[in-house]
Amino acid sequence: MKSSGPHIEGVVQTLLDALEHSQLPLTQERLFSWHRTLFPQGKSGPFSLHAGRYRTEPIEVLASSYKNQEVLYEALPSEQVPQEMEEFLVWVNTPSTLPNTVRSAIAHLWFLSIHPFEDGNGRMARTIADYVLNQQNTSNLVLFSLATQLKKHQKAYYDQLHEAQTSSLDCTGWILWYLTQLREALEIVIETIEKTLKVNRLFQNLALNDRQSAMLVRLTTDFYGALTTQKWARLSDCSHDTAMRDIKDLMKKGALKQSEKGGRSTNYELVLE
Repeated sequence: MKSSGPHIEGVVQTLLDALEHSQLPLTQERLFSWHRTLFPQGKSGPFSLHAGRYRTEPIEVLASSYKNQEVLYEALPSEQVPQEMEEFLVWVNTPSTLPNTVRSAIAHLWFLSIHPFEDGNGRMARTIADYVLNQQNTSNLVLFSLATQLKKHQKAYYDQLHEAQTSSLDCTGWILWYLTQLREALEIVIETIEKTLKVNRLFQNLALNDRQSAMLVRLTTDFYGALTTQKWARLSDCSHDTAMRDIKDLMKKGALKQSEKGGRSTNYELVLE
């Protein structure tokens, strides 16, 4: 299995800390700790940076293409960063009547508009957004990460940020778009839960062997691509004949059906109705 690498591990660690300790205040020291976790070697690619402290130089957000060095956004002067971040943290930690969804949208945009670090501001902003979204979440139950949803719509995300940061001070458009992403993420969660419940009922009503049980779990969680007899045999560490018997048994029981999608091999898919 390919290692995730320090970049991904740093993102995961900061996000876990933000979600598991959403009852704790968001402080400068905590932000610095997250930033050092993102850059444990004090480098961004081949370039050195000062991890765990605010920037001391001007910073511009450029278009992603190296051939097109258009300036998309020029952040606040570095000497204003400490004061702006102090005001930002006071706002984050002060109880409000605003819904956490709206506060999360504002926090995300506000932090990126300050752009307090040399690098990693996008990752930090998405972690802060998840933190604010889950403030006062006493159940410690988090069903989704907003960062995943924003990554899925990356181009629209950058376009909306650019529009909000370069137009007027009215961020209504950004908040509405942000809430749309939250709604979509929640709809995906609901769909996943419904699918899981259907599979659980399927398990309860069918007599399954260990290979079949394991494969049905895979098909509803981390299975990629089409299910074929060859893939079943490889994943279940069994012979082709055994895999075929398992599949035919599940088809007879109504749990699998032959996929209508074409291909060189016969594919199968779950029946959850």
